[in-house]
Amino acid sequence: MLRTAAQHPALSAGRVSPGGTRPGHTPPSPGLRGARGRCGRSVRAPRAPGTAVVRRTRAMGSEAARLLEAADFAARKHRWQRRKDPEGTPYINHPIGVARILTHEAGITDIVVLQAALLHDTVEDTDTTLDEVELHFGAQVRRLVEEVTDDKTLPKLERKRLQVEQAPHSSPGAKLVKLADKLYNLRDLNRCTPEGTRPNLISGKGEGCPPSGGTGWSVPLGKKSLGVPQTNPTRPL
Repeated sequence: MLRTAAQHPALSAGRVSPGGTRPGHTPPSPGLRGARGRCGRSVRAPRAPGTAVVRRTRAMGSEAARLLEAADFAARKHRWQRRKDPEGTPYINHPIGVARILTHEAGITDIVVLQAALLHDTVEDTDTTLDEVELHFGAQVRRLVEEVTDDKTLPKLERKRLQVEQAPHSSPGAKLVKLADKLYNLRDLNRCTPEGTRPNLISGKGEGCPPSGGTGWSVPLGKKSLGVPQTNPTRPL
């Protein structure tokens, strides 16, 4: 004989709903009940990402933002400049290419070195000051940019002589940036001769490798090296 809710003591007291559950209690989903029955154990919901993963993700985002900030700064500073190749490509292609050599060919991930690579010509070739670089990117980036910046008040040959003389005493980060810079320019020479450089190349006044095999610039880049095969040091590149 079926009894109504009024006739059932538990239902009439409000302790159990007509569907068989207590008020305010949500039954487990059929899928989870089925999984428990088949596997003999309950199924847990997937865990949220761990704190370490969140920290790494945030750090990656922060470094990407810092790189983009440096690239944007360099692009604005070099916006009216062009390379000396026949196509007159935008100058910003050069610092971006230097940074790409470091990341893709040398495996460099040091954010300070990569920012310095993007900014390495801003002080030398634009109205940017070292104080401005430090204000936006910090003292470490400033020091690297300062190391790779030539004194444009000196004659070109004197600047090149000082580069060779000071190379062994440069910091590892400055060597990385300068080597990638030289390699990018050498590849440009191989692709095409920039306007105005042919007379210097023919007369022997072009930029050559330092004597003694260029040991001043020898620096390991991860598992690779950006060294240029040594040619006859008496011949121009």
